Amino acid sequence: MQSKRSWRLFGFSAFALVAVGVAGALLLQQETASIDDRQGASNSAMQPSNVEQGSETASRSASDRPAGHAGGENANRLINTTSPYLLQHAYNPVDWYPWGEEALARAKAEHKPIFLSVGYSTCYWCHVMEREVFENPEIAALMNQLFVNVKVDRE
Repeated sequence: MQSKRSWRLFGFSAFALVAVGVAGALLLQQETASIDDRQGASNSAMQPSNVEQGSETASRSASDRPAGHAGGENANRLINTTSPYLLQHAYNPVDWYPWGEEALARAKAEHKPIFLSVGYSTCYWCHVMEREVFENPEIAALMNQLFVNVKVDRE
């Protein structure tokens, strides 16, 4: 049995890993934007894409969303899960996958790294990350472009 201290350390480590990943993605975005500006390319590829043709992603209206939730109009793949923590992130503009073969296959097929976010429903910093990062449409668009985003409930 693990002590509470090791669980707290794990939660902090997961938060730190996510923060480093987002910071790296933002730096990469700045570099990509400067290259695009020099080449005269459009930034239309930076638009978020939560619902893909043929995917199992559910589309829900704002009235179907949990009360007080500030996420986007469409649900991502987490809407099909039973975990309370994963369901909290079902309306983020980030195109989240639950851990599984579908996410791994997409990462392999598209040669993209996996952005892994591990958390739990009562984690303070998990809620801060959702509010400050995962609900931000610009950051979500970048994450969707550069990564296959996987969310795991550590409980």
